[in-house]
Amino acid sequence: MLLTTVATLLLLDQVLFDTPAVTRHLHVPDDGLPRGKLLQAARFRDARVLYIGDSRILTGVDPALVSEACDCGPGYNGAFAAADPGLTRIMANQLLRTLSPDLVVIGVSQWELSDAATIRLARATAELVPPWQLDEFGLTLDPSKQVGAITGTFWRLYRYRHEVRATLDPSVATARADEQRRGFRPWEEGGTRLREPDLERRERQWFTNFSVEGRRAEALRALLADLRGHGIRVVLVAPPVHDGFHARLRRQIDLFRAAVEKLAADGGAAFEDLTAPRRSGLNRSHFRDFAHLNDAGVVVFSRHLGEVLKSYVGRAQGTP
Repeated sequence: MLLTTVATLLLLDQVLFDTPAVTRHLHVPDDGLPRGKLLQAARFRDARVLYIGDSRILTGVDPALVSEACDCGPGYNGAFAAADPGLTRIMANQLLRTLSPDLVVIGVSQWELSDAATIRLARATAELVPPWQLDEFGLTLDPSKQVGAITGTFWRLYRYRHEVRATLDPSVATARADEQRRGFRPWEEGGTRLREPDLERRERQWFTNFSVEGRRAEALRALLADLRGHGIRVVLVAPPVHDGFHARLRRQIDLFRAAVEKLAADGGAAFEDLTAPRRSGLNRSHFRDFAHLNDAGVVVFSRHLGEVLKSYVGRAQGTP
């Protein structure tokens, strides 16, 4: 009886999460966090280009617009807010269980290689990292929650029980993400914010004791090795920053650029430095803050990225 029950639950788990006709109807939280992005990925198994990185890729790269410009087939935006190379690596490997892209575009923010950068990783880490590895990211889990966390790691029906319950509840409005966005999530904060105190705060948060070597740099190297092992072409992209922020941190950004150029070359990847906004056709009116684009900026940047990727798509697909 026990074996029959376990077999039935495992079969239900497979039907719910591995059958496209079923998974497309599941409730997906529209919060831009790993949990929902992994669940949503099953709807986009046709993706030939995968975009990963932090909030600047999540809110700044519209796969549909990129595809129009590069003619590279459909894409999926698997980025999530508050990522660093270690979490991005975990996310990429989980996404590759569902997706089979020809090309992976990795957004590398200009502070990401610095272990001293303060990135608020707690929530994303809890959604991606199994409980027995949380201490590697400086987190601990309340003992009362450990059993549930371990169960959810191995059993998706338990992990996504709230989403399944919401899907079955007729009182809950259908929360299917807009499929035209393909993982892209517009930045929700309104208005341009670029005050001197904001710049000073971000400089302290990300560039105090700035270094381009350490755990995060090693995680990015490991991610490139993972993707190379899958035979996938990789392009690292440094997203644009507001020119005022760029001018303020020119020395650190130069160090970052040199480090990523070497890291990419060593890892068999390409690197496109789009830090300077003018390279993408952007100006100050296209930014919501020092590093995130507004709606008009997303259109300009996504189309420019598509033009940039044209030269890589043929090589990824094995064409001349």
